[in-house]
Amino acid sequence: MMHAGNTSSGSSQTRWVRLVVYCGLACLWGLAALSAVSFRDRTTELDHQLCGVWGCSPPVAAVVSCHLVWGLILLPLAIYVCANFSIRIVRITGMTTVCVACCAILVLVVYEYFHWYTFVQPASRVYFGRRIALSLFSQIDFPIIPLLLMGLGVWWVSFIRPTQVVSPANHEREHLRSSEELASS
Repeated sequence: MMHAGNTSSGSSQTRWVRLVVYCGLACLWGLAALSAVSFRDRTTELDHQLCGVWGCSPPVAAVVSCHLVWGLILLPLAIYVCANFSIRIVRITGMTTVCVACCAILVLVVYEYFHWYTFVQPASRVYFGRRIALSLFSQIDFPIIPLLLMGLGVWWVSFIRPTQVVSPANHEREHLRSSEELASS
């Protein structure tokens, strides 16, 4: 037979295990962030090679490093939402995040239209798609690509995560309980 004093030690033990797990996850996240930031120092053959009428790209490794850091910032939020909220909330969060990213892409397209497309020679306007791709890739101040990927991932999880299956016996009990509550009121 358990005494009241023993339940607190079990709860305390659970807290310590949880603390160790969270510290381990924080260390893993820190190592991943350090790896992402150190990725910027790599030199690739594509650095400053993606040049044309549409503009020149910054060093590819530096931009990828920034996108990875944004992804590491957003990843714990996505995991938390997927693990702790209902499928409906997860789906709404995913759709909202995708909509925010699409609105940001639309703003970027409008900006580039008024600041690039209208000022270049008519023969160069065929490169507008490449200019948009370059601007989207090199946009690191606002995480458009990581937001889009996170939103699509969260939205996808809302479709593959199983819903809670209610057994027929539990469903009938819940139905009887709710009908009794209605009858008593």
